[in-house]
Amino acid sequence: MEQRLHIPKFFCATFLLLFFFSPSFAQQSISIEASKDNTLYEQGEGATSNGVGTELFTGNIDRATNALRRALIQFDLSQIPAGATIESATLNIFVSKIPPGAGATPSTLHKITSDWGEGTSNAGTDGGKGTFTTDNDATWIHTFSPGSTWTTPGGDFEATASANTELDGVGAYSYSGEGMVADVQAWLDDADSNFGWMIRGNEGVRLTARKLVSRESA
Repeated sequence: MEQRLHIPKFFCATFLLLFFFSPSFAQQSISIEASKDNTLYEQGEGATSNGVGTELFTGNIDRATNALRRALIQFDLSQIPAGATIESATLNIFVSKIPPGAGATPSTLHKITSDWGEGTSNAGTDGGKGTFTTDNDATWIHTFSPGSTWTTPGGDFEATASANTELDGVGAYSYSGEGMVADVQAWLDDADSNFGWMIRGNEGVRLTARKLVSRESA
């Protein structure tokens, strides 16, 4: 019997729900907690991160410099049966704070093409500025601070978005589409290529930043 996998949902950017067929099981779902997440803070020295903070950030925070934020998230897919076929995928996130007076803004999901790290840095609550990096943190410059760097500052990712959605006020949002299906299938077929997704906001427009719930949040 052919194994077929259906991935309908990620929950609050921290859980992956899977549905699949296998010789031993009817269609069912499993939940997988994110293996790591972090935020890239636009900062030329790569001195800022938030590895184990309870928040992720994406978009433009409207500072004269160092305005951009990009959220990174990765899932361990080892629980998916080998040889499964991905049929659908949806990523759910939860926006917990927006800038005053901010309106709806587009957001895109991109496949990351280089491995990256989550150190022990913690910017605390309302950590939009980030904090000092620790070993193995991803930063705007580094994949793993202080030694390894991105090919391009701001992260290595596919320019074509895997999915997109519009973020407005506080609440739950989702991304889905064939691009995400292709990403997950590729990661399942080659686990060494699984570096997760980057969430980008509308970086060219001021006051588009969003605070998201991270996997460390209670």
